[in-house]
Amino acid sequence: MRLSSRFYLFTSFTAWSVVIAGATPAVCGAPEYIIETQNDLDVLSNCQVVNGSIIMNTSSATSLNFNRIETITGDLIIRNNNYLASVALTSISSVGGELRFEKLTRLASVYAPQLANVGQLTMRILPNLQGIRFDKGIKKAHKLTIEDTQLSTLAGISLNTTDTMVIVNNNYLREVDMPYLESVESKFYVSYNAREISVTLPRLKTVGDMTIQRVAHLQLSNLEEVKGFLGFLNSTLQDISCPNITRIGQSLFFIGNQELTSLNFKQLESIGGTFMIANSAALAQIKGYDKLKTVAGSIDFTGNFSSVELPKLRDVKGGLNIQTTSSDFTCPFRQSDGIIKGKSFVCRGSVDNPRQSKESSFDDDDFDELLGNGTIKGSKNSTSPVKQSGAAKVDSRPFRLVTFFLVLVSGFAHLL
Repeated sequence: MRLSSRFYLFTSFTAWSVVIAGATPAVCGAPEYIIETQNDLDVLSNCQVVNGSIIMNTSSATSLNFNRIETITGDLIIRNNNYLASVALTSISSVGGELRFEKLTRLASVYAPQLANVGQLTMRILPNLQGIRFDKGIKKAHKLTIEDTQLSTLAGISLNTTDTMVIVNNNYLREVDMPYLESVESKFYVSYNAREISVTLPRLKTVGDMTIQRVAHLQLSNLEEVKGFLGFLNSTLQDISCPNITRIGQSLFFIGNQELTSLNFKQLESIGGTFMIANSAALAQIKGYDKLKTVAGSIDFTGNFSSVELPKLRDVKGGLNIQTTSSDFTCPFRQSDGIIKGKSFVCRGSVDNPRQSKESSFDDDDFDELLGNGTIKGSKNSTSPVKQSGAAKVDSRPFRLVTFFLVLVSGFAHLL
């Protein structure tokens, strides 16, 4: 519904009539309100509850103030504006649908001191956004996407549970601190933010798929179950510790973590897909898997390590590929012991150029077709220098390799 002066008179009369009659809050109902200016928004100034959605698709407005509105039952979408510098959601406490700020190239601040609940929070392609004021704290959101901003912190966003959390291409973001987050049902991705970023999730117990990429500090001490895959890529982490995790539903992989020296997954018993470690030059020993019994896919380790310790491992349904440059390496498996069920069996040291299994080979076109717009490696529309500039470029080929491999092996491990 496009707002007009005639609608303004009707809405004002209706809203104030309700207030005078003593029935509050004043409710304005229409499936959709289309706004272009602050004057359009002022038409709703007497509405405490908007029973519908408010949408700004294109505009030249430089600021927006949502006045007395407290609740929006539908979506609040503001996008495609090259002039908008600030948005004030002064009284809004709840957005039942999606709260979306997208492609607002000059937006510098969002002020929402009362906001606590949103159905979905999306902040994408906001290259000048440095400040968000969620003073009360957003505690409920089914999906959170923060992409291509100048935010240095997510203070004010403190979820307990969510379905999806994607935080990518924020070059100034130095921390993701979610002290009360306990579960992520579907996907958790942190990738291509500030190189020194710290990810702190002290209460997280369960997650669907989780990818941690280019991270310096990590806290996952209470993680117990990963229903999908778990991956750590191109990070400067020296230690990766998930001491309470017992099960990973799909694959576990460590790729391109050049400073990694130790792993602690001492309670892990099963991996539902492939177990891969590659391009982690400082990792001298592969250990910390005291209770690992089964791997439903393959094992693929390449690097400079001198030993592999998997003392309880009894069943690998896929193949084995262990290659290391170390001359001190002794293979802990024998093809005749029956642990490795797959057809391929490579396990040796003193290898000049350790290679990952041929089963994971593919080209870039295959990868691009597989991932579509490539959420983890960056959006097509992203303005992030990480994607466009060579100065901050991170080698994505290990991630290309492992992503294709994971999808392939997860579906066909039983055929190996």
